[in-house]
Amino acid sequence: MKIESLYAQIDKEIDSLETPEKSIIFLNNTSKKRKNFFILPRRKALNYKSVGFFIGNEVICENVCKYIDGKAKYILVDTENKQNFNLFSIAKRIYRNHK
Repeated sequence: MKIESLYAQIDKEIDSLETPEKSIIFLNNTSKKRKNFFILPRRKALNYKSVGFFIGNEVICENVCKYIDGKAKYILVDTENKQNFNLFSIAKRIYRNHK
């Protein structure tokens, strides 16, 4: 899967958020080997809208984290440490200077 095609999918999801100050992006992975990337269901709660992305490898993780930077009020990371890469460490390094 080419990174550019991921960006188009990400943009489509982020466009659904509508209100930047009430937006959340979830980044997830799992201990089971699955696809390298897929879109998780959109959610809405307490006047916030969220989109989510499953990330299954380090290269995609680096690219997605950099690409979504600044595109939502909050970026939340849900990670499984049994993966062959550490989603949380990568996100923490990229977003180090953020609130």
